[in-house]
Amino acid sequence: MGNRPARGVQTVLAASPGPDFADHYSNCKYGFNGAIHFAECYPKGAINIGETAALAAPVRLHVGSTALNTYLDALTAPLGQPGWPDGQGIKWTWGKGSAPALKLKVINTGRRSSVPAGSVSLPQTGSVTDYWIATLRARNTADFAVSGASAQVAVGKTATLAFHLSANGPATLYDRSDGEGVPTAWVTLPPGTTAVGHSANCAPWQENNPAAEAKGPYVCSLPGIIVPKGQVTNFTLTLRVDDVVTHAKGGVQLVWGPDPADSHRPAFDPDSRNDSADLTVN
Repeated sequence: MGNRPARGVQTVLAASPGPDFADHYSNCKYGFNGAIHFAECYPKGAINIGETAALAAPVRLHVGSTALNTYLDALTAPLGQPGWPDGQGIKWTWGKGSAPALKLKVINTGRRSSVPAGSVSLPQTGSVTDYWIATLRARNTADFAVSGASAQVAVGKTATLAFHLSANGPATLYDRSDGEGVPTAWVTLPPGTTAVGHSANCAPWQENNPAAEAKGPYVCSLPGIIVPKGQVTNFTLTLRVDDVVTHAKGGVQLVWGPDPADSHRPAFDPDSRNDSADLTVN
């Protein structure tokens, strides 16, 4: 859409953790950045003004054992336009030389023009966009678990309790919902104790509230939105014993989303037996 032709087209595809590209075309380059796989394809041929075209072959994905909630991001642009995924640190390799080239299928030929070809897309307006996302949910599970800790501490002394949140897989969790779909650890203190320190990935539920900083509860978070099988996130909470309470028991509870009051265990984690653990002192 615009007032000048394009010398060609470049299409960038990004497959989120779990799937990979089933076809390697000779005019596409492939690479990855962490668990995300990229393909950048250059179908031959100029694009006329008003022309409508589609990839001549569908994008096929191989769904691997780590797939769960996955996405295929697609960006199309005139040939030569800079931008995404430039600067992503991707090491590219070209497709196999013996593979066929990915072509375009012209649906509407548009009109020819002597205007010089452009290499930059027009600003997107209304419902028009050069970016598109397809979603795929694999039939898979991802088990998450928390651990507890215990300590023997005299009155007036402190102890650091170490616990963790682990991803047991087999699927990789990839959350693009601003934290709604990532598990956190909700921590309650044993009675008779006061929190005097915590690891950087833990914080009192109410920030800048002295009562919450001292008595909790605390929320301990994962470092990112991609959580592969085998990832173990360690937390610490340092407690001072103010009163000796025999077998004083707090807890670590796995919750989903930023608000524990609205936590709902997802269907992909069917095992609730490892969702809670004790923090005990004396």
